[in-house]
Amino acid sequence: TTTDLPDLTISGFSAPTMATAGQNLTLKVGVRNAKWYGAGATAPPSKLKVTFAGLEDILDVPQLPVEVTAWISWSITIPTTASGSNIFYATCDPNNQIAESREDDNSGGTEIIISPTASDSALSSNLAGVLEALNNLLKTLRYLQQSLQ
Repeated sequence: TTTDLPDLTISGFSAPTMATAGQNLTLKVGVRNAKWYGAGATAPPSKLKVTFAGLEDILDVPQLPVEVTAWISWSITIPTTASGSNIFYATCDPNNQIAESREDDNSGGTEIIISPTASDSALSSNLAGVLEALNNLLKTLRYLQQSLQ
């Protein structure tokens, strides 16, 4: 019966709500073998498909006894071209290799807002401001030095 089968689900995410393009991140997905009415069964080792900001990977999920969650980590560098709202999306058993009591609860996602990296022009503008402040400080120091003589 279907109650004697495992039920792989996405139980949660460990990810920031905001990040910056070019940033290194470790994203985590909770994969759970949920109990569905009956006793359930141990889930054999399986796969987890993860996608985010144009990146995609297939990760390994260990064998999961009933009611146990494994947190699967994915380390990435956010593409420098990424920006705005992006969904970190995960699907356990993406190719339906494991017979499960339910197949409609294998996916989930969470939003991460990506801000762009500082542009060269913004960086140049900030640098010009710093140089101007240093120049003004130097003028002030010279004035004080002359006043003390």
